[in-house]
Amino acid sequence: GKLRDVVLRIQSTGSVQGDALAVKLGAAAAEVTETRGKNRYELALHPGAVVQGVNELKLEIARRGPAARQVLAVEQINIDVRYHRT
Repeated sequence: GKLRDVVLRIQSTGSVQGDALAVKLGAAAAEVTETRGKNRYELALHPGAVVQGVNELKLEIARRGPAARQVLAVEQINIDVRYHRT
C-alpha cells in the first residue's frame, strides 16, 4: 500500500530547551527542536521521502540551547510508518 504517515521519534539524554537536531532520512532533510524539556524530539516526514528497503538516517546537532551543560546523547530512535488502507 501507499504510505500515509512517517513520524521520526528520538529519545535523548542531556537535551535542553532550544536544542535542535539536523535530520536527514532518505530524501527528506529537516531540523527538529527539543520538545518541552523532556529529552524528546518528534518530526513528521513527507511519506515520499521514505522508500521500501534501506533508508539512511543522518543526525547532527544543529544547535545547543543556552542552558546546555551535559553531552547530548541519542538513546533511542523510532520511525513509525502507517499505510493507507486498501
